[in-house]
Amino acid sequence: MGKVNILTPQVVAKIAAGEVIERPASLVKELLENSFDAGADQITVELRQAGKTFIGVSDNGSGIDSDDIEKIFLRHATSKLKESQDLDTILTFGFRGEALYSIAAVSDVTLTSRTPEHDAAVQIHARGGQVLQRVSTAAESGTRIEIRELFFNTPARKKFLKSDPTEIHQILAIVSSYALAFPGARLRLIHADRTLLDLAPAGNRKVRFCDIFNLPEANVIAAGSGPDQRRIKMEMLLGDQTLSRSRRDIQLIYVNSRPVYSKSLAFHINQAYRKIIPAKENPCFAVFLDIPPQYVDVNVHPAKREVKIMDEPRLAADLAAKITQYLTEGANPLQMPLPSSLDQPEPVKPAVSMPYLIRETLDIYTAAPAGADTTPATGLRGKLQQAAFIGTLSEKYILMEAGTSLLILDQHAAQERITFESLKRQAALGRPQSQTLLAPITLSISAQEKTAWEALRKQLDPLGFDTTLWDGSSLAIHAFPALIKDPQRSLREILNWKEDQADDIDSLAKRACRGSLTSGYRVDKNQAQYMVKELLGCQEPLSCPHGRPTVVELTLKTIDKEFLR
Repeated sequence: MGKVNILTPQVVAKIAAGEVIERPASLVKELLENSFDAGADQITVELRQAGKTFIGVSDNGSGIDSDDIEKIFLRHATSKLKESQDLDTILTFGFRGEALYSIAAVSDVTLTSRTPEHDAAVQIHARGGQVLQRVSTAAESGTRIEIRELFFNTPARKKFLKSDPTEIHQILAIVSSYALAFPGARLRLIHADRTLLDLAPAGNRKVRFCDIFNLPEANVIAAGSGPDQRRIKMEMLLGDQTLSRSRRDIQLIYVNSRPVYSKSLAFHINQAYRKIIPAKENPCFAVFLDIPPQYVDVNVHPAKREVKIMDEPRLAADLAAKITQYLTEGANPLQMPLPSSLDQPEPVKPAVSMPYLIRETLDIYTAAPAGADTTPATGLRGKLQQAAFIGTLSEKYILMEAGTSLLILDQHAAQERITFESLKRQAALGRPQSQTLLAPITLSISAQEKTAWEALRKQLDPLGFDTTLWDGSSLAIHAFPALIKDPQRSLREILNWKEDQADDIDSLAKRACRGSLTSGYRVDKNQAQYMVKELLGCQEPLSCPHGRPTVVELTLKTIDKEFLR
């Protein structure tokens, strides 16, 4: 008996849905694209339980004709294509006719739509891919689609959905990216009857870019170029070095208004920034490429996240050269962030100027007492215990002699380990040591960061953070962990979590410790010796919480070899 089976339409539908609809955010993406394709300039997205139980999208677009409304839930039913050559001239987001088909296959859908030419709207109800009802009703011109019970018939996919804050984080990213592509549209995002995002029409993309991510317009360069001989046009929004961040969370690339992922283009853009910001920091930018459709293949990914561009290396090189030019000509000098006072004109400096010297007890470093064991140490940890301070290198490394070895201590990695374990220990004891400010520091935040703060604020207290919402777009930091040098960076690290990161105390402490002592601080002998003492008191002293080594050993034998001795 043969082994090859012809799949049933129901199985085919679920497989297709799995390629297109991965989570609530991908469903919102498909519906937003449909709204923009319909010419809408007012779109509202409503959610319950982060989209797991309800997603509603309303727009004022052209609507769906009553003769077409039942066809839209059929696979490969589309108004965008007729012949294969039409693929070379696609300028719309949707064209394969799979989005609504896939959504209907794994959810309960009610769609209501009216075109301007008709007095009544048509409402259609489908569940699991089957149309159950069609009626006429009253409605405004445009389309409203309501999705309930997402993945009700594919429980395996449903159980892989993340927590509500994580799913909301993803949806905010999707809505924000499309809002930037269409600055003239009003977009609202409402979750559980609470407005998370309400973007009024903006005059241009720079204004919308700064509105979405809460960035100062003075630090964003707007530039354009083209069309060149291939009729390619470029529009760039380039944050200067003041806006550099520890993560690549504000880096967007668009091809013909479609948000896309391009490893090559992103690499070249980031390399262009290396002339003004260090490699460990990441720039903020949005780049819009207007490319004739015959030079772009948007049909290489089921969700159309990736595209192929003809002669992409040449385009990437041209783009990097333009960005280098604009950054050189238009970037502002680096502005040092200062704590902003809410009560008085002058910022209040923390009482301690060198955060890494704050101790959990008041003991100070003391040399080994007379008669102490001076047996030559073995193992890196043992050698570090008996090492003698030599000096520092480039305000990054501490040099120590241990017998016939040179030990090189990375002061940032070492302090991250000390801070991480101290924060964990203090949180476990319920006695976090905080630096309290007379005047709070304010931190501008995006809608995504605000959502993250609301989800994580209870976990911040055991770490030593005291934060409140100052206004709709900023936080006030009243106190922060005493071992943290840069509380704003630490807090932003916590709020910009990835979906695979947990939100327990260990994970938050790991992210917070990035605000510890960095390079650029010269330490003296006593400070270096105290740091070594604290490091040796850690459970895992030989690496930072993120896996980098805290100390490396260079043996005399290795040095002799280099000098041909």
